Amino acid sequence: MVRRKKTAQKPGLRSSPIERSTVKNTHDRVEVQDEVREDLLKVVFADTVDDFPEVGEVHSLDSFASHGGARLNFEEPLVRDGKLIAQVDKEEIEVEASFWQSAMVCVVLGANPPLAMFEGFINRIWGKLGIERISRMNAGHTLVKFRDEATQDLVLESGVAHFDRKPVLLRPWSTDLDKMRLVKYVPVWIRLPDLGLQYWGLKSSSALISTIGKPMMMDKVTKDKSMVKFARVLVDVEISDHIPQCINFINELSQLMEQAIEYEWLPTRCSCCKNLGHTATSCKYTQEAVWKPKQKVADPNNGEPGGSTELCELGDEAGSKELPSSVAGKDA
Repeated sequence: MVRRKKTAQKPGLRSSPIERSTVKNTHDRVEVQDEVREDLLKVVFADTVDDFPEVGEVHSLDSFASHGGARLNFEEPLVRDGKLIAQVDKEEIEVEASFWQSAMVCVVLGANPPLAMFEGFINRIWGKLGIERISRMNAGHTLVKFRDEATQDLVLESGVAHFDRKPVLLRPWSTDLDKMRLVKYVPVWIRLPDLGLQYWGLKSSSALISTIGKPMMMDKVTKDKSMVKFARVLVDVEISDHIPQCINFINELSQLMEQAIEYEWLPTRCSCCKNLGHTATSCKYTQEAVWKPKQKVADPNNGEPGGSTELCELGDEAGSKELPSSVAGKDA
């Protein structure tokens, strides 16, 4: 009788039922995840329920782009000191900047109304002039794009508009507009009474206005010199405790001259928190709420008096509230 030789099986070649079940479950989970991802993409890239791709439709970037998106391409970045640096297309930047050249940034001083409400206000006062687009920015700023720059200048020359008794600050959009300038600087119209006619040129006017802020534009009456009682100029001014009241300049005879300034409007500024749109008397950092006991009233059920506490209204007797560190640092 021939004995069969037993051969030892190499480890790892034979899998247990538990391992086979684990592999199968993992494969099933991957398939489920793929199906969920496809369904999610269908919802994300569909504008309406009718636009949802049918089940089994081929999902590709081209099909998603056809639903309103745009396909992007990989652009090789630069590598400097171990950092990846993107290279932007200057020609495309000029095209995009020209698209917003007739836009204007609006903000309601001291309020942040909903976009739908503010959009209705804009259409009511400027709708007949030709508005192409209204978009919400950050921090309550709204971007309004007009049909051309002439319409934008017309709106700026009209002065300060008011929304719910609050002034609406208007500022032309520009590529160098940053968040700090939106918060600290305010465009205001100023008048230069009895300004010598020899200083009404664009270069001379820009030199004079540059001593108090960033010159923005000259109104049409001043540019055409149809009224020479005063020059009217829009300037971006930093609102501080000391607003310039005159302009010092050296004239053509090398004499030091002084030109008076008249502000058509200036925003209120809180001396406590340094923010615009309110005064120190209404600042939330100057008053605090005080808890006082409520008047005791007898309980009609058992006749025993009960008491509770309520929040007292804000008043001058409440005292001053401690300022936050960010605000306190400004006064230090």
